[in-house]
Amino acid sequence: MIKKRYINLLNKKIVLLTFIIILIFTSCSRNIPSKQQRIQKLQALIPNSNYITKTIHTDTYSFYTIQQQNNTCKNVHVYFEGDGLAWITRHLISDDPTPLTPTTFNLLLKDKYQCKVYIARACQYTNDNHCSKKDWTSHRFSKQIIFATNKIIDKIKNNFQNDNFIFIGYSGGAAIASLIANQRNDVTYFISIAGNLDTELWTKIKKFQPLTGSLNPVNYTNNLKSIKQYHLIGTKDSIIPYKVTQSYIKKFSNKENIKLKSVNATHNCCYEDFFKEIIQDIK
Repeated sequence: MIKKRYINLLNKKIVLLTFIIILIFTSCSRNIPSKQQRIQKLQALIPNSNYITKTIHTDTYSFYTIQQQNNTCKNVHVYFEGDGLAWITRHLISDDPTPLTPTTFNLLLKDKYQCKVYIARACQYTNDNHCSKKDWTSHRFSKQIIFATNKIIDKIKNNFQNDNFIFIGYSGGAAIASLIANQRNDVTYFISIAGNLDTELWTKIKKFQPLTGSLNPVNYTNNLKSIKQYHLIGTKDSIIPYKVTQSYIKKFSNKENIKLKSVNATHNCCYEDFFKEIIQDIK
């Protein structure tokens, strides 16, 4: 009899807990713009007809890009988007990582150079059947994603017929940029904005689950020694602590090519004007 009552009580608690979880999920999701709304928000920022949106396919992933048309350039500036809406809450994974705010494209708009490309991350802004939640959580910097993104860079080079690249990465996009730059010999400059460049240290500091299926940029820097770098970090950034950038920079014994600037910004705001000054000075 006592055992039966205990089981009934336990079942009621499970039902109540399930209800609470559903309620929290519904509450968190209710105010999140739909994927289509997020796409429209980005597209509304595209300034003129000289830009085209193009989804580029690889054997594994598809990538949403915005690029200028019909330009042949010696250098191309490539902008890598951040992690986007990877999580709804600390414990609730998003169904779609498309960013709420296109921070990286806002940075691109501050760049007056004529040859530039915006690359969203794998699974952002697309309906890609290859995607699963691990692609924007534990495996967001996996070998497969880095390989596929690097293939996109090859296709961009074939299109623009350029000699070199300048890579600009925001947040997790900086990790992507660093990992790809380490595999290439045509990247002359790497700029990170609030960059996640030591993912193991980051997860430890933030007490997040380890990114078990991902590469850690801090472990892949051997081929970056001759590349000029500029790292922009926010003094009010509670997402990517200063120690993460510091750990990455410590990997380079010769720091002559590396610049670091701390500015009055949070993780999501407001780097644009600071970045404009940096990108204008790069030849």
